[in-house]
Amino acid sequence: MSREAWDKTITWMQQEQGMWELEPGDRKSILNYLSKYQGPDQNQYKIEKKRKNTMYEFYYPVNPL
Repeated sequence: MSREAWDKTITWMQQEQGMWELEPGDRKSILNYLSKYQGPDQNQYKIEKKRKNTMYEFYYPVNPL
């Protein structure tokens, strides 16, 4: 997901799922991580599109942890 989508997801988790409030610096660090490692990779998407592999719309890299 994009950074904006991750931010909305965190807000939803806090409002609807009982997640604790995050310090602004912590939230920024989490969003940086999620957008970098779990965000849409446009270059990979273009490569997959060129291969005409329509089975997957997005590419999500493996979580490095």
